[in-house]
Amino acid sequence: MTKLDELIKELCPDGVEYKTIGEVCEISRGIVMSKDFIRDNAGEYPVYSSQTENDGCLGFINTFKYDGEYLTWTTDGANAGTVFYRNGRFSVTNVCGLLKVIEKNLSSKFLYYALSISAPNYVNRGMGNAKLMSNVMASIQIPVPPLPVQEEIVRILDKFTSLEAELEAELEAELEARRRQYEYYRDSLLTRETKVEIKKLGEICSKVENIKWKNERNNSFQYIDLTSVDRETHEIIETTKIDVSNAPSRAQQIVKEDDVLFGTTRPMLKRSTFIGKKFDGQICSTGYCVLRPNQEVVKPRYIYHHINSSLFYQYVKAQQKGASYPAISDTDVKNYSIPLPPLEVQKRIVNVLDNFDAICSDLKIGLPAEIEVRKKQYEYYRDLLLTFAERGNIIFTEQNRTEQNRTEQNRTEQNNALIKLCQYVFGYAVVRLGDVATGIYRGSGITREQITKDGIPCVRYGEIYTTYGVWFDKCKSHTQLSEIANPKYFENGDILFAITGESVEDIAKSTAYIGNEKCLAGGDIVVLKHNQNPKYLAYALSTHDAQKQKGKGKIKSKVVHSSVPAISEITIPLPPLAEQNRIVLILDKFDALVVSAGSATGGIPAEIEARKKQYEYYRNKLLTFKKM
Repeated sequence: MTKLDELIKELCPDGVEYKTIGEVCEISRGIVMSKDFIRDNAGEYPVYSSQTENDGCLGFINTFKYDGEYLTWTTDGANAGTVFYRNGRFSVTNVCGLLKVIEKNLSSKFLYYALSISAPNYVNRGMGNAKLMSNVMASIQIPVPPLPVQEEIVRILDKFTSLEAELEAELEAELEARRRQYEYYRDSLLTRETKVEIKKLGEICSKVENIKWKNERNNSFQYIDLTSVDRETHEIIETTKIDVSNAPSRAQQIVKEDDVLFGTTRPMLKRSTFIGKKFDGQICSTGYCVLRPNQEVVKPRYIYHHINSSLFYQYVKAQQKGASYPAISDTDVKNYSIPLPPLEVQKRIVNVLDNFDAICSDLKIGLPAEIEVRKKQYEYYRDLLLTFAERGNIIFTEQNRTEQNRTEQNRTEQNNALIKLCQYVFGYAVVRLGDVATGIYRGSGITREQITKDGIPCVRYGEIYTTYGVWFDKCKSHTQLSEIANPKYFENGDILFAITGESVEDIAKSTAYIGNEKCLAGGDIVVLKHNQNPKYLAYALSTHDAQKQKGKGKIKSKVVHSSVPAISEITIPLPPLAEQNRIVLILDKFDALVVSAGSATGGIPAEIEARKKQYEYYRNKLLTFKKM
């Protein structure tokens, strides 16, 4: 029983009282403060508004209105109902709600966590503008358990918040490293080569026509202005509907599907995008240089990737003009030169870079998904901790375990998707066995005395010391199933590892079980289940590099030991399944040659040894991939 369980059992076994926010808090709003006021009174004290970006901070001024523990909430807009905990000196604007706890038996931090769950449920999302006004906030009911219970919940959730923030920072750093790696490979792929033709963008792009508004009096358009394009994702996130009556003076250029746009003014640099079918025939600002590729000689997305490369931005930096508001002209953009390989080569380059984009950006793949999973996991436990029955208490049920299993399954699916993308981009991916496994576990303890002539087939560590592809008859040992506690099985295609032995060479050995009979794994065996080619995995695990990794065991009482975690950390190159099958076909032929040479009557030992070395050479060569 946890400390929280004990407190609930002791202090509120029959449930807790619920109170409205109006009963436990003073509710108010801030005062009007313009951006000009904040600029003219710059200082050290934050001003919070209804926005959620930058923790809701609009700016800093030299005075403060409030000092202490408060909550603020976003009163309207897309993020209405978002709650913030404040502690210190600050001010708020008139579009920001403010709560001051007046109930002596209520922790402000506990209220913050409780409202983080309930407040979004009271937002009025009708009439196009979401709102959570003060009168509605006052009616929200929250549980008020005894203070010791509140404090323990706050402690747990603060720890969750800290761990989640640390993990997110680590994952964001890893994602940034991935992005830098992507930029490196992208720039390498796009580096000029003397063997291909070099062309200026202006030479391979067509002229873009401007709209004649006098001919469009009855038509309206979506307007892509300088803030419509997201700087990070390069997606068009928001446009404005315009017609002849309200069109800005910059609304001039007609864009077509497959056009490439580049923001030419300094604050908007890197706001580039690719026009899809949705915006075909719409209007964009003259703040963009519009590139309309001649598709007979160049792929539009080939140009798109070029203008997002660091090489292009170095060129822009050198060409931009203007001190206070630097910009680059359309003419200078079109004077940028790129190599022009054949269309088929461009297509392959685009495929590679598009997949890299997916790895770095797609919320369904890789690290952004891991961050999202962690956030959802945190929210799940927060909600669970703060869910009080009016009569009853917090109960960790089977639902908790189900949620954990679902999270783990999602992570596995996302990891598999990432591996497949890497295989497509590089031809292979270096992966941990733990990532490729659909299951990895240690067998059950089997004593020598339990071995009998009849029963379930089993394998203990001594029976795994064979050369790959040979399953000796001594693995046909049997044991009485009823005598084994929690029996663990392996089946056709599973990989078996010995995890104890007299030397590191012993525990370095592994093999794939190829057979139709379901067998029992002994306690010194680790079973790896997977969805790859089992013979490929066995071959890959027999390379010198894998042997070194597997042989890093701990010596205890003159016996070398390994473990499931240690085996999970072994890394191997993993090409796509079709390539695994091809490699296995080749190595099986070499394997057969070595076996036949060894069994030849009166065979020459030197020739046999040479064949084996030749086999090992080609095996290692086939299984050694160049690192990118």
